[in-house]
Amino acid sequence: MKILMFLPSINVGLTYVHEGNLRLIDDLGCDLVGIVTSVKEEAGKKYRGAPVYYMKEARHLGADFLVFPKIFGFIGFNIFELLEKLINEYRFPKEKIVYDDYLLKKYMTTKYETSTDPDIQASLKYWQNHELDPFNQYMEGVIDTYDEVFIDDKLQMPYIFFETIAGKRLKMYYPRNHPNFEFKDGKPYVKNILQEQIPASPHLYTTETHKIEDGDVIIDAGVCEGNFSLRYVDIASKFYLFENNANWIEPLYHTFTAAKIDGNIFPKGVGSETNDNCVRIDEVVDYTRGV
Repeated sequence: MKILMFLPSINVGLTYVHEGNLRLIDDLGCDLVGIVTSVKEEAGKKYRGAPVYYMKEARHLGADFLVFPKIFGFIGFNIFELLEKLINEYRFPKEKIVYDDYLLKKYMTTKYETSTDPDIQASLKYWQNHELDPFNQYMEGVIDTYDEVFIDDKLQMPYIFFETIAGKRLKMYYPRNHPNFEFKDGKPYVKNILQEQIPASPHLYTTETHKIEDGDVIIDAGVCEGNFSLRYVDIASKFYLFENNANWIEPLYHTFTAAKIDGNIFPKGVGSETNDNCVRIDEVVDYTRGV
């Protein structure tokens, strides 16, 4: 199978997204014809050893598919305008354009098609008629939710309004150039921010017998954007937030500072020993309720 990979620009960043797609193309045994860019001046260059073509040339390159990265976030490109230009102006066949999760879906299906695990087989069956999803068949029929993304003029940082368990609307910030926004009608959104915490979810943290109560101390190990802890700011007494992805530290600081929350943010993971990357919970957490 001959593949073209589309990048708005070979200098756009999001390197981990592009590298992941290139690995999938290689793992699937596909022939990478080249990289398609929307920047004319980049044509004729190389990207990770692959030739770079301007998007006007794409339909003449004999590819079976053009892989279009699904999400770019705030990087200065409108993916819908680029798609429209590819299809309508430069006449690239619409049926040959696939989003990059097509590669992952194909790779996972091939890798696990002989698995005897019933959950894996259920996921493979689900993918036959659905796109990849973090929760797959477990959340089938659940209605998607979308929270519009805004930009803080002072911080120049994206945020959404997030509702706490008591109904307060607080700003929850995201990294600049965050890649995982979705777009509807040309506007960025965060999709299904709390879907993982509904009863049907296999990723549910709380139950009827294991839940957050007044005065509890929350240890959030792998806090990401902080939606779990932020939801309980009205009832928990203190927060310990651990996150080893450096991109989230500044957004977390602004989220919890703006909400005037008593929280400690640790730019590390949680581990069995303290080192440059991890910290032991026992060394930093006071387990006393209300302290």
